[in-house]
Amino acid sequence: MAANIFGDRFLSTREPAWHAIGQQCAGDMTAREALEASGLDYEVKTIPLPVPLTTETGEIKFLDSRTVALVRDPVIDDPEHRVLGTASTSYTVVQNSEIVGMIDPLTDEWPVETIGALGQGERIFVVLSCEKYEVLGEEIREFLTISDGKNGVNGLNVMLTPVCTVCQNTLLAAESESSFSLSLRHTKDVKEDFQWNLNLVTELKRFKSLTRENFSAMGETPADVNEVAKILNAAFPLPTKPRKVRMVEESRKELGLDATASEWEITRDIRESFERERERAKELRSAGVTLYTAYGDARPNIANTVWGAYQAVTELASWREGASEERTARSVMFGERRDEARRAYKAAMEVVNA
Repeated sequence: MAANIFGDRFLSTREPAWHAIGQQCAGDMTAREALEASGLDYEVKTIPLPVPLTTETGEIKFLDSRTVALVRDPVIDDPEHRVLGTASTSYTVVQNSEIVGMIDPLTDEWPVETIGALGQGERIFVVLSCEKYEVLGEEIREFLTISDGKNGVNGLNVMLTPVCTVCQNTLLAAESESSFSLSLRHTKDVKEDFQWNLNLVTELKRFKSLTRENFSAMGETPADVNEVAKILNAAFPLPTKPRKVRMVEESRKELGLDATASEWEITRDIRESFERERERAKELRSAGVTLYTAYGDARPNIANTVWGAYQAVTELASWREGASEERTARSVMFGERRDEARRAYKAAMEVVNA
């Protein structure tokens, strides 16, 4: 089992499981069935964190820190209470069972695709399988992803995620103008706000329709060399030179190489890291061009289109080799690889609308 999955708390109906992670389950599942089968039916409590203060007389007083610990109850395979994080006293926990209770009505139409927990249970996610459609003859599947953090850092999030089934690329258009996405903080109204947003099924369908239209528009829009480069450069931007390095370089120009030799040596690690990031971005851009060309040769229907360039980015984001399969999957769902696809989507739509 991947290192950051909480025990064996990951179930999937996909065959094989996404990025070879988790256990496969046959048949559709409702959210409640998935919760029970995956072992996500644990709870998290808030416990006040007073600050001990020893007075001059030796008496110990406890001051109100206005902070709570977020503590997970013991479970069968980890029979200890675990502190998942801290938060202010205004923090409201949304229990896994409460999340499932609110999304369960949606599973009549959109069954559970995957469900899982990370770390020691501080982050959970549920993915619902929505519907299928085609772009240039290629099947696209859409998923509704609900994730929640119980660590005082991550909120309660919902986003719509399309995936191309030909190559299993995750077409992360979330947080763009054409996708349904929301992020809720754990305030006292978080449960009501979450329920209210889940009731907007008609809005979800409207956003899904707009996503399909935009993908189709990408397929109908030709892309020249400069436009392909714009999409790849947006997805894989060159890093900005660190401020300390710029300052030392300017000093070397003004005062001479020997005058700032010590500062130059001190910034060696920063400079080397910057150069590695820069070369990595160039390599990814080059790999994107290679994939774009290969797509055109293997799938003539998407050759020389914005859709082909966007697919090249999502291929790299979804499937290039990473430190581990589990870290790659997390990055695609929540991290830098997700952001690469989002940046590419934005740039692709700018080309379409130009």
